[in-house]
Amino acid sequence: MHRVVFFSRALVGFALTLGFVLGALSWNVPEAAAARAGMKVSIKSTDTTSINLSWGKSGIKGAKGFRVKYSTSKNMKNASYYPSASKITSAHSVTISGLKPGVKYFFQVGVFNSKKKMLTGWAKGSTPANAVTKRPGAKTRVEKVGLESISVSWGKSTISGAYAYRVRYSTSSSLSSPKYFPSSSKTTTALTATANGLKAGTKYYFQTAVFNKGGKQLSGWSSGSAAPSATTTYLGIKPKLAAIDSSNIKVSWAKSSISGTAGYRIRYSEASAMTDAEYFPSETGKVTTLSATVNDLKQVTKYYFQVAPVNKSGSLLSQWSNGTPAEARTLKEQISLKIASYNVRCFNCYKGGANEGTWYERRDAVAATVLKQKPDIIGFQEASQAWIKNDAGTKTINKAQFNDLVDRLGPPYKLTNENRSNCVDATKSSSCKYKYQGASLGTKIVYNSDKLELVSEGSLLLSTSSTSDLDRYVAWAVMRERETGKRFLFADVHLETYTTGNTEKHNLRVKQTQEVVALLKQKNPDNLPVFIVGDLNSSKYTRPSNGPYDLFIGAGYVDPLGNCYKCTTKTVGATVEKRIRTNFDSHNQFKLQAPYYNYPNGSYLDYILTSKGV
Repeated sequence: MHRVVFFSRALVGFALTLGFVLGALSWNVPEAAAARAGMKVSIKSTDTTSINLSWGKSGIKGAKGFRVKYSTSKNMKNASYYPSASKITSAHSVTISGLKPGVKYFFQVGVFNSKKKMLTGWAKGSTPANAVTKRPGAKTRVEKVGLESISVSWGKSTISGAYAYRVRYSTSSSLSSPKYFPSSSKTTTALTATANGLKAGTKYYFQTAVFNKGGKQLSGWSSGSAAPSATTTYLGIKPKLAAIDSSNIKVSWAKSSISGTAGYRIRYSEASAMTDAEYFPSETGKVTTLSATVNDLKQVTKYYFQVAPVNKSGSLLSQWSNGTPAEARTLKEQISLKIASYNVRCFNCYKGGANEGTWYERRDAVAATVLKQKPDIIGFQEASQAWIKNDAGTKTINKAQFNDLVDRLGPPYKLTNENRSNCVDATKSSSCKYKYQGASLGTKIVYNSDKLELVSEGSLLLSTSSTSDLDRYVAWAVMRERETGKRFLFADVHLETYTTGNTEKHNLRVKQTQEVVALLKQKNPDNLPVFIVGDLNSSKYTRPSNGPYDLFIGAGYVDPLGNCYKCTTKTVGATVEKRIRTNFDSHNQFKLQAPYYNYPNGSYLDYILTSKGV
């Protein structure tokens, strides 16, 4: 009995000891579970300082999350953890950042339950998944900044197998949504690149990666520091120009919308490429207004201008260029004009006299005579508004005599007013509903549009003494000489016809002249130089007097030839510097040679008069 009991006790004791061991094994279940493998890790991508990895879904009961263990050592010494040593992630793909460029890293993923207790071991296979972070990309430098472009450069890569490069750039510092040079699939062997088609005034970031000859990327994009950046420049301001005189040009411009604008600087040059440019107010100065006058320029010289905004310290905030530089020419100090007056005889006034010729026979010779003198402005009389006929003379065409004449003069000659009549329909003269159109029948002003610019124009119907009198007009125009910018008032007159001893006609011409004088005073509030040309139908031999001439002289106008009443050997008040055949009569009645005398002046029905000081 004793032995049996003893044996039983021994068995009990053994059982107790075994129970203790079994209890200990149950307490350390996680360590026992280490025999279960961790997740199989796949390397998805690498960059200079980061590696992206992923794993599948765990089939372990109770699995709620994962923890990544990584190290530069194969045996996982001195490991780091993601998201941390005490946290887990439910994701199946993560990017481990903050790594060193060009270094091999090893990765393992363990599975955890909701209480962050590990359900597996770390290892999955004998060697942990591994990848090498990319070596740094080429260090990029900004070389040149333009309006819509930025040029960058980099040094030659020392990475083994380096052959070519690709640049990426973006308006985001994180280089999101980048564009590439030369493209997203091509590389360049050059060490420079220019990104074109950029937005003005926009900041861009740049990175450069290294590739082998086969197009495989050998480096990351990052050069180990923040991506270099540069801001494209803004457009300059397109100025408006106005020549003031022979040495001054006024420059004006719109207000800049660029932040930080504190003033403006003007750059100007005689060359459109802006070589040897000068600056206003100086190369470092600025003006705070929106206009300035640049002075001390050369006369009759073309200058090119650009305007750029500057900040408080005087630094440019934009490019100079905004398309082609604005240009303007300084003016001449003095106006120089060649003025002419011609009575061309209305085409329907033909009477068949000796040597008279029809308009169709004379018109080419008339045009040639005018062109030979190269006048700047001309007063024509009797350049009729009536329709002429075609060259065959068989059909009336839609062209007035004055249109035909100007067509034959050709460019750059233009009419100041092309209207035939003062009617609602200015092309008609019959069935007229009156409307002032500035028309003046056959009294027309023609000018060289290359030299002169029309400012304003008009006409005035002069008085008649009976219903049988033809309508007579004075046509007027304010002109501006392009080279000097100076204006003048020009008048073309055709007064009532001359009849020997007819006092009524004489008095009518005087009255018409008074109307002309009054009109010119009204149209000249700025006291511009005045030129009066035309057929006054009155000469120094007209009786009882040369009334129109006397009125003009009495009103302060000047006869440059000084052809006073019945003067032969003398002149009165002449201002002309050079005479060319002034001893001929101005009218020849279709004689083959106009009458002439051994006196300074012939007999004139036609005149060119000026205001004083011209």
